[in-house]
Amino acid sequence: MGFFDRNINLGGHSVFFLERSGDNSLPTLVFIHGFLDGCYGFRKLVKHLDYKGRILIPDLPGYGRSKLPLISYLYQIDVIAKILYEAIRKIAAPNLILIGHSMGGLISQKIVIQNKIEQNEPIQSKSLFEIKGLVLLGSACIPHPNRDEMKKILFPENEKDIIQLLHHLYYAEIPEPSWFLKRILVSAWNVPKNHYLAENTILREKEIFFGARAKQIDIPTIILVGEKDELTTVSMMKKLNTWINKSKLIVIQHAKHAIHMEKAETIAVEIQKFLKVK
Repeated sequence: MGFFDRNINLGGHSVFFLERSGDNSLPTLVFIHGFLDGCYGFRKLVKHLDYKGRILIPDLPGYGRSKLPLISYLYQIDVIAKILYEAIRKIAAPNLILIGHSMGGLISQKIVIQNKIEQNEPIQSKSLFEIKGLVLLGSACIPHPNRDEMKKILFPENEKDIIQLLHHLYYAEIPEPSWFLKRILVSAWNVPKNHYLAENTILREKEIFFGARAKQIDIPTIILVGEKDELTTVSMMKKLNTWINKSKLIVIQHAKHAIHMEKAETIAVEIQKFLKVK
């Protein structure tokens, strides 16, 4: 797909990006992945996008090839958002459209609001960029009403739990990992940093989740959600739609949470429509 690796040094640590060059007169698309995912999770979606502009896909700080020290404080959604914001600033893209899935959608919202603050109070020593649009895919926005149940689902303890998690992510095209891969996934998804992130999020729910504060977002936005999504439900996305004034809600039929993977072609069509309006 014409991507190359790029590491943005932030002094003592770096953020890894997959980058594809493109027409600099067009906004740069920045894809931000969610929990238990990585930059490669967008490969199917990007494959279906007919876009001539530049594309950036980072590994979130602390994940994949964007290494962070194993310190609990660093594994907080707002801290991760700030680190990613600085990396995007250094990569010097003047105009952006953010595309965030799940936790990446919440991080995208935080970046949009931080950017709005800087646009109003520019800091001369820092290069500014402007976010032209926002695409939210099954985005986190408020605490889940069944928080404890969701936490158990997202931290599988055995192979049976892995299958249950996959059934929450996929509607029809449910992957069938081998016994060996299931064991690897149980180990990989239960590393300390994931537990730090979950614990810190629960402790600071009111600060981490925007809720009605999403009203601060005033750029064109589309919100896409799977009709059967149990992690970020249609009712949750309807609330987000009412809070973001310039937003449009699109419900994807026969889909659950992993809409960027299971319904990549459909999502790509909706993003294309959004980009044309832009």
